[in-house]
Amino acid sequence: MNAYPLNRELLLNLLSNTLEPQAYALAMWEGGAAGFDRVDQWSDADVQVIVKDGFVEQAFEDLEAALAQVTETDYRHRLPEPTWHGHSQCFYRFQQASPYLMLDLLIIQESSQADRFMQFRTHGTPQVLFDKANLIQEEALDVEGMLAGMQRAVESARMRHDLFWILTSKEIHRGNRIEAIAFYQNYVLTPLLEVLRIRCCPARYMYRTRYAHYDLPQEVADRLAEFYYVKDLADLQEKHTAARAWFYEEVNELDWDQVKQALL
Repeated sequence: MNAYPLNRELLLNLLSNTLEPQAYALAMWEGGAAGFDRVDQWSDADVQVIVKDGFVEQAFEDLEAALAQVTETDYRHRLPEPTWHGHSQCFYRFQQASPYLMLDLLIIQESSQADRFMQFRTHGTPQVLFDKANLIQEEALDVEGMLAGMQRAVESARMRHDLFWILTSKEIHRGNRIEAIAFYQNYVLTPLLEVLRIRCCPARYMYRTRYAHYDLPQEVADRLAEFYYVKDLADLQEKHTAARAWFYEEVNELDWDQVKQALL
């Protein structure tokens, strides 16, 4: 039973009811776990809004004023701009809500040419809260562009692995456990995961460890997970060798025609 007065449904209703009457607010939807029908008691709220140009700050002010009527915000983090994605983004945590129910709020200007994350196979199906101008529309994947990006990613993964795998062995010989495990994760497991994603879930190849248990086939995810749990340096040496062999197997057997078909 939810012991917090502010739950997910109330939060989303508050946000929607606050902005929908405003002429400057054009659309609002929920993404993240909701876009993949995976919401559970630990999910945060990923909310995106499209507003008319020049109304980003007004939207933040109106939403924060409405939130202040029902809860205290004990943490607020506005990303410095320009952000990596080109939109305005702020994170909130509330005293009267579960700490897991963090609000990830993204506000997009109507004329922005930056990515709106409308590739549903990559980002999930938006759960529309309102859409006054029919702006929430699925965009097709750029298959050729993604293939080119994946081929560059494989080249980079192989270069990083081939050049730097030896660093793990070096630190194992020295008995430096912290450095050994860090190099192993960065230069062996990360390249391996990148290639596994390209084979198994190419539409989401750039997500690395995020959502790996959902995106990879269960047997692949279970096998990979074992490589992340290391008991001691002897165990690390064994897993390092096995992970390297798996990496080369995946790279050498990667079928780009199959990858392309999976995107079509």
